[in-house]
Amino acid sequence: MVTQTAPTPRSILTQAEIQLLYATTDQSILGYRDRAILSLYYGCGLRNREGERVELSHLHYPQQLLQVLPGKTYRGRYVPMSHSVMASLQAYQDYSRPYLLGKQACNILIISSTGKPMQGANMRERIKKLLSQAHITKPIGLHSLRHSIATHLLQSGMPLEQISRFLGHKKLDSTQIYTRIAEELDHG
Repeated sequence: MVTQTAPTPRSILTQAEIQLLYATTDQSILGYRDRAILSLYYGCGLRNREGERVELSHLHYPQQLLQVLPGKTYRGRYVPMSHSVMASLQAYQDYSRPYLLGKQACNILIISSTGKPMQGANMRERIKKLLSQAHITKPIGLHSLRHSIATHLLQSGMPLEQISRFLGHKKLDSTQIYTRIAEELDHG
């Protein structure tokens, strides 16, 4: 007999908490980078590895699209970028990235203080710091930002099929989990 386990509860930030996270960033070199990280993982709904792999050439500002490379378990796609996401990414590129990069060359968008591609663990630490500064105690990681945007899009009335394409899900079943999450949040 196969026993079914209850789905793992997902930590979802409210829209107000997301705004608070963005407001916690400042006009420093790291503040611009923090906003860029939030924009990739929340604003574009990227998976952990997808965000690590974004290159400068994947940003198509005139078309308002971010190209997401295919990975081992997912297909590539183009994700729409809002004006605020584009502004955050552009500000990072203009005001922060050149200082972090120094004289090195690197195609990866998000880089560490040493000018090397920033790893997911380091980005998670930056998110933890923002959460602490914003006095948010939920257990939130990079993937929680993806869950949050999916839930917020559903709550705003976006059709499930569009959310599925945005997230790069192969099957609509993977996206349907957010209907339950949204209902719990609306009634909880």
